[in-house]
Amino acid sequence: MTSTAGPQARGGEDLPDLVQGEVEIARLTLVDSVHGEATSLRAKRDPEDLSILLSMVDEYGTEFELPTRKVSVPLTAEEVLVIFRDADPTPTETSCQIGSVLSSTLTLTRWLSKWESSRHQSETAWIAPSLRS
Repeated sequence: MTSTAGPQARGGEDLPDLVQGEVEIARLTLVDSVHGEATSLRAKRDPEDLSILLSMVDEYGTEFELPTRKVSVPLTAEEVLVIFRDADPTPTETSCQIGSVLSSTLTLTRWLSKWESSRHQSETAWIAPSLRS
C-alpha cells in the first residue's frame, strides 16, 4: 500500500527501533514533506535511580540535544511540546506543515505503572505468598 500511496504515507517507518525498555511517548510528523518525516520522543527508566531518561530520534540519525534528558515524573503534554520546541536542532522549525504531535502521557503513565508493578513483584517474590500485602 505504501508504494501506491507515495513516500508521505510512510509516517515513521524508517525510525530506529525502540531499545529494550524504551517507549515512544510522542511523535511529531510533517504532513507535506516529500517523505513524511517523523521525529520520536522516547523514554525509559534509569535503573540506577528510577528516573525517566528521554531521547529524541528521527529517520536521519540526527543527534538531538534536549533541554532535559532526565525527569522524575511523567511529562505533561505542554512539557512534551517544549522539549520538541527547545531541542537542538528543533524539529519544529520547518517549512513543512506539522501534522501532529501525538503525545501519549497516558502511554508513559501506563508503562510506568506496569514497570512499577513488575518491579514490586520481583522485589517481593521471595516473600511467602501468605505474607504479601
